[in-house]
Amino acid sequence: MKNYEIRELIAKERSSNQMRKVVRIASKDSAAFEELSGVFTGKDEELARRAAWAIGYVAEAKPDYAKKHLRAYLKMLETPNRHPAIYRNIFRFLQNFPLPENIKAQVFDISIRYILNTAYPCAARAFAMSAAFNACKAYPELLGELKAVLLSLSSEESPAIKNRSGKVLARIARIK
Repeated sequence: MKNYEIRELIAKERSSNQMRKVVRIASKDSAAFEELSGVFTGKDEELARRAAWAIGYVAEAKPDYAKKHLRAYLKMLETPNRHPAIYRNIFRFLQNFPLPENIKAQVFDISIRYILNTAYPCAARAFAMSAAFNACKAYPELLGELKAVLLSLSSEESPAIKNRSGKVLARIARIK
C-alpha cells in the first residue's frame, strides 16, 4: 500500500489549493482516502477540522470510498463540541449521498435533531434539512414528519434556514 502522507499535506498548509490537492489524491485511490478518513476521525481536532472539507468533496465524488466509514461519520455527528466544519461537511455530502437502507433512519433522526437545535450553526442545520430529505424521500410518512418540522421553524430563523427549508418543502410538494 502506498503512503500518501495525507496527514502531512493537511498539516503543512491551510489553504484551498492544499485541500484541492488532498481531494485530487484521495479521489484517485481508496488507500489515500483511508488515510484521509483516518485523519478526519482521529484525535487531532485541528487536523480533523481541516480534513472535513476534503472528506466532503471526496465522499461526494466517490461514495464507494466513504460507504464503509458512514457509521463513524454519523458517530461524529453525535459527538458534542466538535468544530462546526466537521458537522457541516458531513451533512453536506449526506444531502446527495446514496444512503444504504440500514442507515437512512439514523441519518433522518440525527438530521431532525440538528434542524431543531438552534445552537448548531445554520450551515449545518441547512445541510441537515437536505440530508433528512435524502434519507426519507421514499417514505411518505417521514416526508410528512419532515414537512411538519420545517413548518414549525421560527419566523425569526436566519435567511439561510428559511431559504433551505423553502427549497426542501418545494421538493416534498413535488413528491406528494
